[in-house]
Amino acid sequence: MPANANPAKVINMSLGGGGACSSTYQNAINSAVGRGTTVVVAAGNENQNAANVQPANCANVVTVAALDRQGNRANYSNYGTTVDVAAPGGETATSTDGVLSTLNTGTTTPGSETYRFFQGTSMATPHVAGLVALMLGEKSMTPSAVESTLKQNVRAVPGSCTGGCGAGLVDAEKTIAALGGGTTPPPTGGQLLANPGFESGNTGWAASSGVITSDATYAARTGSWRAWLNGYAQSHTDTLSQAVSIPSTATAATLSFHLRVDSAETEAVAYDTLRVQVLDQQGAVLATLATYSNLNESTGYVQRSFDLKSYAGRTVTIKFTGTEDASLQTSFLVDDTALTTS
Repeated sequence: MPANANPAKVINMSLGGGGACSSTYQNAINSAVGRGTTVVVAAGNENQNAANVQPANCANVVTVAALDRQGNRANYSNYGTTVDVAAPGGETATSTDGVLSTLNTGTTTPGSETYRFFQGTSMATPHVAGLVALMLGEKSMTPSAVESTLKQNVRAVPGSCTGGCGAGLVDAEKTIAALGGGTTPPPTGGQLLANPGFESGNTGWAASSGVITSDATYAARTGSWRAWLNGYAQSHTDTLSQAVSIPSTATAATLSFHLRVDSAETEAVAYDTLRVQVLDQQGAVLATLATYSNLNESTGYVQRSFDLKSYAGRTVTIKFTGTEDASLQTSFLVDDTALTTS
């Protein structure tokens, strides 16, 4: 991080109340801004003019409206000339149209976290506060410079924003790029998967115990390591996965890997299978790209390829799931994976 960075100098406020901005609010905001802190506030969720709600109507703040999944102003979001910018806030908290967040369950026990979808300008505001932190991580800026830079580097609201959503939809890539920062848009070409040939062990991948291995029973296609799913000759399931963000600017995206199948099965029945799937960030299956089985047995590795262009602009998980029945082993060997874009 640059030596002149000020990543902590941003406050996110999700508060509300009717009437003009009180002296208590304004004095506190002015004090923070006077110390170089950008104050980002929620516009409010009453579907009314944000000028009627504090602290959205206070001076020296960045006021944020909420957009739904279609890019329209969310039907609950406050609006008007007081609004500075807009960000995703979700449409309905009871479905995946909301913004996924965590809940404080009162425990620090690993694995006990609770997740839920929420909606509101309180969900939109952290998008902007987080972007401000990134901006300050690239360059020392006054609060007024932060606000003007945000407004100068927005995208047009993709849907309808009748009543006003400020300057537009905040655009992190465009904003950081304007500062000459290191978090510019990811390159559209090249390899996106980490440790694609497994030569660094489990690095970059989530896998069942023993799946990523240098065991010499089966040769790797290249190097010494590969992923070996199943081969136990008993009921067993192995998984191998990696999350990856495909740039929105990608004009092509191709997943490929080399697969070898070795099996002791002798009947022309698919007893043991390997599914290759694309999952969303919540773990829901977006697509099953292919299902292989003991019927695909081969003496060497065969390259398989799939078009993932339709997932450009999304973070997805590539997942391999091997399932074996109660007898006669089938081993699925995966090596030299790639997710390339252009």
